[in-house]
Amino acid sequence: MYVKSILLLSCAIVMLTACSQFDCITKDSYLSGFEEFVTEVEAKHEDYSKNQWDSADEQFEQYAKTCYEQYKDDLTRSEREVYWEQTITYYTLRHKGNFLSLLSENSDEFSRFIEEEVKLNTEIVEKELQVVIDKFKSEDFQEAIDGLKEGIKEFSNELKDIFETEKK
Repeated sequence: MYVKSILLLSCAIVMLTACSQFDCITKDSYLSGFEEFVTEVEAKHEDYSKNQWDSADEQFEQYAKTCYEQYKDDLTRSEREVYWEQTITYYTLRHKGNFLSLLSENSDEFSRFIEEEVKLNTEIVEKELQVVIDKFKSEDFQEAIDGLKEGIKEFSNELKDIFETEKK
């Protein structure tokens, strides 16, 4: 029993350490950790050795894929934009400013990733647009439209009266 408890405690510590290393515990810690990570890479990338890039790639994978999958449905549009800015910045630094080379080098995996994200973002925009459309369909909006129509009709009648008066 004692050995089992120590083993469980050890596993819990390892998991917490792994999660906190990549700041994936909460959405906010993930986003700020990812941004700090990319900022650090941006500051030091010119001096990176192959081993440092390998380590950075592992961290990037954790942030950009594993953690992102955990929170992507909860991200706002602006948080998603920050995520994409950070991702593109990292890829650009990693590929020495030639971000587009990724599309030819790793076209299957990277293109699939981009395609999934475009689809997800399109769905989000469609939902947001539907909310706006639904607001326009609301009774309050319809009343405003009806009031506007009535105002235009009255204005048009007044103009008609003015033109008829001028003709006489």
